[in-house]
Amino acid sequence: MKCFSCGQVLDGSDRCPSCGQNVRIYKKLIASANHLYNEGLSSASERCMYDAEEKLIKSLRINKHNIDARNLLGLVYYESGEYAKAIEEWSISRALKNEDNDAIRYLSDIEGDFSEMEMIKNVIKKYNQALSYATGGSDDLAVLQLKKVLELSPSHIKANQLLALLYAKAEDYEKARQYLKTAQRLDGHNPITRSLMKKVEAERKEKMKRRGRSRKEAVSYKNGNETIIQPRLRISGIPGIMVNVIMGAVIGALAVYFLVVPDIRSRLNSEAAQTVAEANKQATAKEASVSALEEQVAELESQVENYENASADTEAQEAGYQALISLYETYLSDTSSDYYTTKTAFKNIDLTCMSSSALKSYNALADVLYEDIASDYEEATEAYGDEDYETAIELLEDITGKDSIYASGRALYYLGLCYKANGDTASAKKCFEGIIEVYPSSKIGKKAKKQINALS
Repeated sequence: MKCFSCGQVLDGSDRCPSCGQNVRIYKKLIASANHLYNEGLSSASERCMYDAEEKLIKSLRINKHNIDARNLLGLVYYESGEYAKAIEEWSISRALKNEDNDAIRYLSDIEGDFSEMEMIKNVIKKYNQALSYATGGSDDLAVLQLKKVLELSPSHIKANQLLALLYAKAEDYEKARQYLKTAQRLDGHNPITRSLMKKVEAERKEKMKRRGRSRKEAVSYKNGNETIIQPRLRISGIPGIMVNVIMGAVIGALAVYFLVVPDIRSRLNSEAAQTVAEANKQATAKEASVSALEEQVAELESQVENYENASADTEAQEAGYQALISLYETYLSDTSSDYYTTKTAFKNIDLTCMSSSALKSYNALADVLYEDIASDYEEATEAYGDEDYETAIELLEDITGKDSIYASGRALYYLGLCYKANGDTASAKKCFEGIIEVYPSSKIGKKAKKQINALS
């Protein structure tokens, strides 16, 4: 510990041996800050992120130059999905101490990894957009944005909490409970998650009670695809039986005349109108996507012309662009509803020769063709978190079969971890090698190398 006035190393006395300043209270403050840091470190190691954040912030209020506390706070934010706050804390730490500082390494790893940087930018942008939608009353749009956030960053605690809140607002308590369970796994002692879970459980039980009461107080019968519910009529004895028989006959005749025949006509008309609307919708979507893809093809063709006289590395990139152009042309000419020809061409592309911009366009087209991947990926990561590796493997095999680098290689990485947990070392190693081929120097590639070393 150094004197706050002259910088001299302090001894056991209450005064600085160099300038004579009274440092008794200063020593107590520093000791308090260090104690809070140690408590924050203990909470973080137990994945109590909220408690760790509170204690580390208090520590920094006492001693803003506590580099270890600031770096740990950045790690807590990063693990919780709050990347902007993490980068802010590490940047302050680097400014306070520009040598022998872990924050310098953290920032260098992020800045040097293009895919990680893009992921962070997208998470921040989409989460802020979701907040804007939610506060503006556009809950459906907010839910869509939050699901995209969790696709990129499944450990984003606040995104899970906000998504649960929106589902609870819509009285879909089962889905709200599902996302709150995910938030609890990420931070078991978070008071916001606990409070929301308590309210959701109470509303869920009340909804189940109301449903039970309504079933007891009413009777129902089927009319085609519709369920008709009416209050119970209690008349005892023979008169009651006769009344029920007469009423049943009358209701049956009226139902056939007024409900069944019009319902059949209405259903046929509705199905026809829905078929026409769906065809128009698909045609409009196809025209829009074709227009956008034609612009991308023109841009890619222009780039290919600029790379004709480049070096061997540039020739490899050109081959990647040519493959991507060929893929777009296949998509434009593919008239099948499930794009079978285009999906087959997807699997035959060599991704190792593509540049980052080409991979970005490749992923954009993948999003158009595989709209159902996002929900499958979310379910797979939850299954992995619950140690349900069989379910996770089944989902992830399907996802990587459609798009081998989905979520910037994270889907393939999770698949490798699932194989590893199941004892299938050969399949796990194959997954990690596939990541290294496409992302050899990125963060996900480095993680895959560590996994291979651990398997060897």
